[in-house]
Amino acid sequence: MKDHKRQPTAVRAPAIVKEAVRLFTLNGYDATSVDAIASGVGITKASVYHHFSGKEEILSAAMDLILDPLEQLLADTRLEEMPAIGQLRAIVVSVIELTALHRGEVLLLSMIKSNTQTERSAQERRRKLQATVSKIITRAIEEGSISPFFDPVVLGRLIFGMTNSVMYWWDLNRPSNTVDTQTLLDQILGFISSGVSYSAPAESETAWSIPHTESSRPVDKALRDINE
Repeated sequence: MKDHKRQPTAVRAPAIVKEAVRLFTLNGYDATSVDAIASGVGITKASVYHHFSGKEEILSAAMDLILDPLEQLLADTRLEEMPAIGQLRAIVVSVIELTALHRGEVLLLSMIKSNTQTERSAQERRRKLQATVSKIITRAIEEGSISPFFDPVVLGRLIFGMTNSVMYWWDLNRPSNTVDTQTLLDQILGFISSGVSYSAPAESETAWSIPHTESSRPVDKALRDINE
């Protein structure tokens, strides 16, 4: 066991969260014990309980690391003064920067279930963030900076899906990684700007669309479910 018992309290609590996140993503939240977290940090089980009431509070602290900054950004009055497309870019920048700083926590957020109040709370906070982004996209469409071709809910989910997928293939600390944070940001923002800039599709470009026939109803229902 590592000897971390002399770590200052301010250092030990983040170490507990970091190790818990590693174990939660590796073995699952339910399968991870406080004993395992304590062993991984190199402290006693009692020391873990000195900082946290249990696993659920540790999970809550991990979720706060990534959800608090986004909620604070959306509540910032300076953001409201920006054009909607600027707000959207600021959110994307924050998500990528948080992924660089807290890759494990972002991955964990995508993995959690609904078994505990903390998990359900994190999922609800994420849904509210997605709903807010959809509203921002709606305003961007009204302002003319995003094509009205796009559905705000679908586009919001696509953007979150793209930014969230970064954690699966991009690790800033991996020796083989050749893409730094700024380059990644430039690539994603460039993709979003080029992909959603207004350009009315020609009739030939929409020829692939599924006609509204009996066979297309499952597709229509799936899209309605997404919007709901």
